[in-house]
Amino acid sequence: MILLNIFGSALGILQVSLVLCLFARYIYLEKGFSSLRQLKLFWGIAAGISLVGTVCQEIFGFMEDYLLLIIISIFSFYIILTREKKRIRGIFLLFPILGFVISVFFFIVLGPLLAGYYDIESEFAWYPLMDIFAWALLLFFFFAGKNWRQKLREGGRQRSLSLWERWLLNISGIFLLILVIMLLSFKDLFTTREEGVTFLLAG
Repeated sequence: MILLNIFGSALGILQVSLVLCLFARYIYLEKGFSSLRQLKLFWGIAAGISLVGTVCQEIFGFMEDYLLLIIISIFSFYIILTREKKRIRGIFLLFPILGFVISVFFFIVLGPLLAGYYDIESEFAWYPLMDIFAWALLLFFFFAGKNWRQKLREGGRQRSLSLWERWLLNISGIFLLILVIMLLSFKDLFTTREEGVTFLLAG
């Protein structure tokens, strides 16, 4: 059971890190690694860090925030290694990207709210659906998006986001992040299904 928890946590860290880095690469048009060897080396090291981190968390009983710190570190190193300038500023892309990514999966978190389940155990039961959905999207992107990624690599060397496009993405992502945080905090205040549905409909 311990090994299963370690493997599941490490896979979860890798999953979230991969989604964040892919968003930075293909939505923000951040530069990727110059060679496939560098890409494989980076994600191999990231997988190793995820595994070692979850082992330490299991042995020493660190809080779950420790695992979040690993995800932030992997994303930060990705930006630092792929950017040629303004690396520190690039790390702050994490916040708008988190807003977009979390909002996509937030409807699964709303499942227990709409169904009238509010205890922690029933809420955790929905988390595997989020993992399945995320890995399905990643596999679809990997297999079905090969031609699209190839065209983007060929034409994207001269393509970068304009200032207004970047500002639009940043503001939208931060807004979604704040909105999700507010909804998650309000969710804990409801004790009945009717209260939760009324809140959602009232906005």
